[in-house]
Amino acid sequence: MRITLLITLVFLISINHVCAQQDSTITEKDVLLAAQVEQKPSFPGGDTEMYKFVYTEVRYPADAKRFGISGNVAVQFTVNAEGKMEDLKVVRGLGYGCDEEALRVMTVMQEKYTWNPGIHKGIARPVIFTLPIKFGSR
Repeated sequence: MRITLLITLVFLISINHVCAQQDSTITEKDVLLAAQVEQKPSFPGGDTEMYKFVYTEVRYPADAKRFGISGNVAVQFTVNAEGKMEDLKVVRGLGYGCDEEALRVMTVMQEKYTWNPGIHKGIARPVIFTLPIKFGSR
């Protein structure tokens, strides 16, 4: 019984050690979350210019207006090491046309702008970024 317990304990410690080693080696191709990098990706001109673009471009969908829908649509995307937006998707939606409109606006942003990439340990890295877009009263 003690031997089985000892072997199990050694096994668990060794797995933990291997997992810790794997987590500490980040390659250039690894995609990180914005909170994990030293410098987050940024829109040219900063957050103010980004939201200025978004709210100039966004159109409140007719169905959302008709039913009085308001709230945030969270759009997630990756800013790659070159600053290009990739993998656009809605991670929290409202429906009533708001999700589609948020993706439309982000697609226009993707075509028009190159972001400043996220930096980790002095190297540009692909970073997952989530942007809330508010619908309704601002």
